[in-house]
Amino acid sequence: MESPLADREKYRPSGHVSPEFFILAMPLAVVASLLAGGIMFGIFRFGFYFFLIIPLLAAMIPAGAFVFAVRVGRCRNRVIAAVFGVFAGLLAYGSYYYFDMLDMRGVDQVLRIDAVPSHIWFRLQTDRVEAHPGINHRNDPPTPWANYIFFTIDGLLICGLIAGVAGERAGRIYCEHSDWWATYHMRSLAPEAGAQIVSALAAGRLDECLAGLHVLPPRIDQHQQPHCQLILEVCAETDKAESQEVAGCCAFLSLREMLFQSKQKRSKFSLGLEKLLSQVPLTADEYRKFQSKFLVADPIADKARVRTIWLRVLIAVLAIAILGVVVYLHNAFLG
Repeated sequence: MESPLADREKYRPSGHVSPEFFILAMPLAVVASLLAGGIMFGIFRFGFYFFLIIPLLAAMIPAGAFVFAVRVGRCRNRVIAAVFGVFAGLLAYGSYYYFDMLDMRGVDQVLRIDAVPSHIWFRLQTDRVEAHPGINHRNDPPTPWANYIFFTIDGLLICGLIAGVAGERAGRIYCEHSDWWATYHMRSLAPEAGAQIVSALAAGRLDECLAGLHVLPPRIDQHQQPHCQLILEVCAETDKAESQEVAGCCAFLSLREMLFQSKQKRSKFSLGLEKLLSQVPLTADEYRKFQSKFLVADPIADKARVRTIWLRVLIAVLAIAILGVVVYLHNAFLG
């Protein structure tokens, strides 16, 4: 079904890339990818490498580095950001095998980058997939076909995650007038509130609609409950203005219905969300109404959201570290 606001032109990134991105992205890609590869190798060396899980957690490191590089480097080109993300993914996965090669052949092979493909092929021919890693599997035969499958899946997962995160970040609203990213505000509303807002915008009844809406209080399990995400991306200069009468040079609205625990509509549950609007421009009058309702004296919610994101990243890193310690103790006392 076509949105009643389909006639409004959606935001399109300019495609421009500042030189700072190339200065930042390459060093960050190399350092973060080598770190991710080293973590994967360390866990594999301890004998507790889980396909899909470990690569996914390790890929968060270069993905986080690219979020920083895209923001500071002001990259508004999704393709360039995604290509650099694929490069970082290949480097991360390749460095995992590179460190393993050095462990097997010695550090004198440190400059033999050309030998990495042959070592990967050797691993694919000799590794064995174990449902339950342990000492009783040491004499089992290799599983080359399973190795091919998991090698491909892990590689695509790592490259896809990093490229997807980098491309998504480059597609955020950028105000060319203020030469900086728009401020990102997200509020959680009751389920079905998004459809009401879309209808109200089309019918010119926004005041009446917003008067009956309320922001849901933060909850630990809120991301698992059905709700509507309202996202406002506003020019940074306007967002800092003290007067609500100041109209932004750019203000865009996105609405998403999060459809978790929807047992009747399995197709929607599989997607997890339904996008009602995506970066649709608001008029100055519409923006002032959203501003007075959702953006007045509420800096705590945005700071809490940023803290939550960094907390999740920290938890993921700690989980990898704890897993490494557990594996080391397992091998030390039971191996």
